[in-house]
Amino acid sequence: MKAPSNTSLKKANSSSSSIMKNRANQKTSLWKCAVMGAMMFTIQLPFGTTVAQEFTDPLGYVKITCSGSAVTTISASLRGSTQYQGVAASIAAGTISTGVTSWSAAQWTSEPHLCYVENAAGAEEAHLITAMDETTGVLTLETGHDLTARYPATPTYRICKAVTLGNFFASISAPFEASDRVYLWNGGGWDSYVYFSYWRKVGDISPNRNDTVLMPNLGMYIIRGAATDLVITHSGAVPMADQVSTITGTSFISNRFPIGTTLGTSGIHDDANWNANDRIYLWNGSGWDAYYYSTHWRLSTDPGTDANGTDINPESAIFIVRDAAVAADSAGVTHPNPYTP
Repeated sequence: MKAPSNTSLKKANSSSSSIMKNRANQKTSLWKCAVMGAMMFTIQLPFGTTVAQEFTDPLGYVKITCSGSAVTTISASLRGSTQYQGVAASIAAGTISTGVTSWSAAQWTSEPHLCYVENAAGAEEAHLITAMDETTGVLTLETGHDLTARYPATPTYRICKAVTLGNFFASISAPFEASDRVYLWNGGGWDSYVYFSYWRKVGDISPNRNDTVLMPNLGMYIIRGAATDLVITHSGAVPMADQVSTITGTSFISNRFPIGTTLGTSGIHDDANWNANDRIYLWNGSGWDAYYYSTHWRLSTDPGTDANGTDINPESAIFIVRDAAVAADSAGVTHPNPYTP
């Protein structure tokens, strides 16, 4: 079974594509949130002021069923608990200067960690921390855009342990089989992974890929070759702020929250760069349904009906094809928090 391609998706603008023929059935439990013991954090404020803040992450878990001999689109909507939170002293194109000098060497890079940075509206976007200087507190972030174009001069940030292939699939109801595949979007196509003793990338199977980061803005899909269902139990911190995804062209984005939303509440069409020729695709169990926005959301095969109420299932993912590429600095799309903190 071939992964969906950009070309084949564009052909589905007027009808539902049958890129994937097997039937998928996704069942996600209602997210459950348990507030755990408060954790103490030291926040570095501008002008060298330091205060202690009590910060509590609400924790929960989700269960996702990937049906046997089928395709399921999924997201990792829960994240690692906040390890550190503060207000940056300054930012540059790809770095954030925290002013913190008490971190140990490689504290945030020996294992993958994300830095969530808040924009002026309080929405946050995650960036992988690729390097750090513990003597100055400067973090280097993996980003496709200029940080100074998106964030205030001294933004709030928080550091969380990243979700990876290894820890996301750590609690499963049945073993992965050699015929099972996990597909991750790499920005221009699909990377496929197989589990044999550890996670391996198809085409380069020797290196251990357990630490491959599942970025919270990107979805994934699973082709379950085995006939038995696979139930994934994923626990973590519940995102409480609005979430930002950078969508410059074609992308496979996640549902950023552990409950279902709708097309009308997704925030995608509120992007100033969105136009009627852009398309989003939702997996219907046997193919892709294409939608576009003109006054309201419309199903390509039934454009006369208001599709704003179309469900985006919990823990699912959305394929997006923009009609024209958008510059990364202005391609941030905000997904509103669907529940009350």
